[in-house]
Amino acid sequence: MTWNTSIATRSNVQQGRLNTSDVECLFFLGCDGCSETLATVSADKVAGLMSNEIASSAPPAPIETVAITEKKPMTKAEMQARIELLSDEMNHNDEENRDMQSEIDGLYKKIDALPPDEN
Repeated sequence: MTWNTSIATRSNVQQGRLNTSDVECLFFLGCDGCSETLATVSADKVAGLMSNEIASSAPPAPIETVAITEKKPMTKAEMQARIELLSDEMNHNDEENRDMQSEIDGLYKKIDALPPDEN
């Protein structure tokens, strides 16, 4: 058995005059031995199933992320280590840069707010 794709038209518009809204992608499961179609699924349904699978199998949060969400206050060394980790990550992932920069700024504010004997 093999999964394949096909483009199907949703309207009676003739070929050459079709808009993207006039066509849809279909996945179909066919028997390699006899060519029988065993199942047909729309691309929207496949995308939804894949999204649900990814969401349900997402790995747990990294230890670094879990540590920052704990209720206990962080030490200056822990905050500086977290800043270094976030700075390194920012160099590798532009998409999350703003969130990490915001967290870095917040950690620096906490360091600045510490009593002088803890600095």
